[in-house]
Amino acid sequence: AYTPQTTDTDSVVYHELSVPRGSDFFLELSDGTRLWLNAETTVRYPIRFARGERRIFVDGEAYLEVKRDTASPFSVMLAGSEITVLGTSFNVNSYPERSEAQVTLVSGKVNVRDSESGKGLTLRPGEQALIPRAEGGIHKRKVDTRLYCGWKDGVLVFKSNTMEEILRTLARQYDVEIYWHDESLKQYTFSGELKRYDSIDTLLRMIEHTDNVRFTVHGRQVIVARP
Repeated sequence: AYTPQTTDTDSVVYHELSVPRGSDFFLELSDGTRLWLNAETTVRYPIRFARGERRIFVDGEAYLEVKRDTASPFSVMLAGSEITVLGTSFNVNSYPERSEAQVTLVSGKVNVRDSESGKGLTLRPGEQALIPRAEGGIHKRKVDTRLYCGWKDGVLVFKSNTMEEILRTLARQYDVEIYWHDESLKQYTFSGELKRYDSIDTLLRMIEHTDNVRFTVHGRQVIVARP
């Protein structure tokens, strides 16, 4: 937690925090904004914000509760896009393996702009912006925010997600490597809520109840095969 600082200078000094696989982190900025950082996430931020501007850089996934300050809008810079808010709660997901970045709004209002096309839109609670990495552009849709923000409260929520998507998430959360005995298993889907801080063995046994897949764990290796 960074304590507020009062000084006459407008110079900005940045810190950078990187969260490894299998970990998460909580951070409170000098203005009172709170960040929950997911595994394999890097955030770059000033130890003290300059007058009239608050800006941070996120690579990975983070949930933010932004301290309202109408005199100093808050900006989150992702790869190829910018989010501007006054005071709100939202989730950003910009992991590099994703084909599109996601911005999911829980409360308040945010403006999202694609840097390449210059297009922008405004999100309201329960809406998500999708920002494709390849062709540029931006669009939004209505979503269940728990599917995208539950990790912050220690719950992984899946709704018809493919096994590939689910195991990619678990690999990041528990720092394991996934090996596929049959590539077609990647397309199986699963829905459910899993407590995030249970052991990965518990989570895998729950997924096995679908009778579509079996897991074998050797140390930090998870082998995926048919029953």
